[in-house]
Amino acid sequence: MAEFSKTALGKHGEKLALEHLLGLGYKLICANYQIADFSSGKKIGEIDLVMSDVDEIVFIEVRTKKDDLNGTPLDTITLRKRRQIEKCARYYIENNSVENQYCRFDVVGITMTDNGSSPILKHIKNAFICGN
Repeated sequence: MAEFSKTALGKHGEKLALEHLLGLGYKLICANYQIADFSSGKKIGEIDLVMSDVDEIVFIEVRTKKDDLNGTPLDTITLRKRRQIEKCARYYIENNSVENQYCRFDVVGITMTDNGSSPILKHIKNAFICGN
């Protein structure tokens, strides 16, 4: 496996996840959707991928790790991170005229491998429900 910086590893994982989801028939709406505090300009949060799956808007968090020695990529999604994703999703819904569409939160966890084999990718549909 090529050695990646943390940022490059995340971007590589997002690319792998996007390719996987497009292969499943999802359609990309936008990548790296961010919201910021207007007074300070400080980033409040980001959603890695916003996609459509048939008639649903899907907010997708992608987590990528070099290994799973200290837990899987999916283990890294804290309650705080979920709340941040939910906040961004609410903002997206309010500002993109999708109030009457079904929405869900998916998570894609990717573990890179040292032995040159394909990364291990796990996609969880409806990974969490807003507010739970």
